[in-house]
Amino acid sequence: MISKQLSPFFAFFIIAVVQIGVGIFTYAREIAAISGNDGWISILLAGIATHLILWLMYRMLRHENTLTSIHEQAFHKFGKVVDLFFILYFTALVIALTTTYVEIVRVWLFPGLDHWVLIIIIIGLVYLFTNSGLRTIVGVCVIAFFLIVPLLLFSHYPSGMLQTGSLFPVFNHSVLEIMQGAKK
Repeated sequence: MISKQLSPFFAFFIIAVVQIGVGIFTYAREIAAISGNDGWISILLAGIATHLILWLMYRMLRHENTLTSIHEQAFHKFGKVVDLFFILYFTALVIALTTTYVEIVRVWLFPGLDHWVLIIIIIGLVYLFTNSGLRTIVGVCVIAFFLIVPLLLFSHYPSGMLQTGSLFPVFNHSVLEIMQGAKK
């Protein structure tokens, strides 16, 4: 059993790659479109909400419960319906991420290639990686992390031209807009 566990060092890479994803390159533009110069407040609120949700998750999973057992305890007969909701949610998430990756590859590398070719390639790679085991998935996450970090450094190149005056006036957007920015 011990050999099937993952060290915290490698768990960091899995969590980091899952959290970063492709949205890291566009989140600032999307938040600024909604909450403008109050976007930093939206980011703080989103961080606080994320920490609260993670704290609740760890509290619920403390006794080695699974997600389905938590749903059965909380919702009794409707626990299976909630499980079905999660299955549908993650299916929609996979479809959205796959189309995002396909669009990125099409725009930057192969503009003349059809969508279905890239989708089949991505599905094949995912199948190979998951059948190869957890170590292969962790290796791919480590490689992806070290490919993404330099790109993030380049994306913050214009930060040297920032002016702190752009943050003011504070709260010139409604609470609803700030909350929508936090959601985004």
